Amino acid sequence: MEGEVARLAKLLLLTLSVPIKPGAIHRLRLDDTFEQALEEAVHIISHAEEAYKRGVELRRGDRSLNNLGLGRVIQSSLVKVFEDLEKRPLLGLHVAVHTSALLLGYDDGHRSLLDRVKVLYRIGPDDVVAIIDGMEASSLGDEVRFLDSRGITRRSVALQGTSLGDFYEVMSTLDTGFLLNLKGVRILKEAKPNGDGSLYKIVLDSYLSLARTRSLLRAEGKGLRYLAKLDREIGLDSRFNRLLGGTFLLTLISMN
Repeated sequence: MEGEVARLAKLLLLTLSVPIKPGAIHRLRLDDTFEQALEEAVHIISHAEEAYKRGVELRRGDRSLNNLGLGRVIQSSLVKVFEDLEKRPLLGLHVAVHTSALLLGYDDGHRSLLDRVKVLYRIGPDDVVAIIDGMEASSLGDEVRFLDSRGITRRSVALQGTSLGDFYEVMSTLDTGFLLNLKGVRILKEAKPNGDGSLYKIVLDSYLSLARTRSLLRAEGKGLRYLAKLDREIGLDSRFNRLLGGTFLLTLISMN
């Protein structure tokens, strides 16, 4: 496994495991959701290696933007989880990890990860359609209905030439895993924790910051007793699981 992909794997596992993230998956949950998420993480990382490789090939000039295929990597990752684990995938984590892997592979040594998101606006509609196909094939009905409500279909994407960056801007209002776009970068910079303390603290602070940015949690309180109480009250909620991709991204940029 490449060094950068191994680092992403570590951050993904931390994002999933760190307690107590009210409303989302963490290792102290009494049901089997955490164990299922760990199985999903294995599938995500196996596909992230391919995304990283494609980023390296793009940087070297061995692959063009026209055949980059990031969307197909994400599509394959989603469908593999749905078929092998018989569960709906955590969409935002797939997108956040694979897009980060691609952009890390594309590193030319002169620009930050967040500066590299501009390349996503040069990736065309074929990749967007591939992700939509993956969402439909993995039974992500709420996400597909969200796109329908905004008039985003395969046909509209093809006619308008929607770029991956433009698609991420729309989807990031639903799921923080899509925040690697020009508008989302500002949100990530504002929500970014100061980076002091352990990785555990950075993950938890990132999650809570995003939850408050999305008005899902109040500003006050983050002691473990308070968080445990909130977790019991909220239960497992898809709105909070949609913070996990952004939590992963915030932790990643806090370390760069």
